[in-house]
Amino acid sequence: MKKKTDLFGKPVEITGGLFKGHRGLVLEGYNSGVEMLYITEIDALDLQTIIQEKFVSPINKDFVN
Repeated sequence: MKKKTDLFGKPVEITGGLFKGHRGLVLEGYNSGVEMLYITEIDALDLQTIIQEKFVSPINKDFVN
């Protein structure tokens, strides 16, 4: 099973899809059998959404929304 457990609880930037350019925190991850899906909280939009692994990029600095 493929996992990026180092992303859980860490800030990420959304790099594609509907929420491209937003930043959030990875709350949880699921392996769909094909790819990882991350439940990501985006504070600026006050929502939680599911983002595909290919659209999640870690941020290596302090989280500022």
